[in-house]
Amino acid sequence: MYVQRHALVNVHPGSVARVNAEKLVWYYTYVPHPLCQQYSLKLEYKHRGTPKVYVVNTVLARYEDQELPHVYDQEKQHLCLYDPEGNEWSSSMIIATTIIPWASDWLYHYEVWLTTGDWLGGGRHPVDIVRTT
Repeated sequence: MYVQRHALVNVHPGSVARVNAEKLVWYYTYVPHPLCQQYSLKLEYKHRGTPKVYVVNTVLARYEDQELPHVYDQEKQHLCLYDPEGNEWSSSMIIATTIIPWASDWLYHYEVWLTTGDWLGGGRHPVDIVRTT
């Protein structure tokens, strides 16, 4: 947990992290592209669990009142960043160099979706994924 915290605050200066033996909570304000708006991210990670990333402090706009694409929870704005069944992430990986760049990519594709209505970020939609918490 402390290695993950150290990597997050070093790779992403200006971020804030709280950690104990069981849980890491990390906050970061991010702009995915100079033409995009600023987003506040919150990451929660329980020891050997699945990292969960949320957009906080702002309600994500919808394209023509459609639901947000690739989220596990519309209201909590819990981002779907990878397929848990696809072995794309494991607890041996560093969150700062995997999950956070994937969140950045999600935000970029979200901005494109807002303009076009087409999700170009790929992946399976969370409805198709059986998720355990």
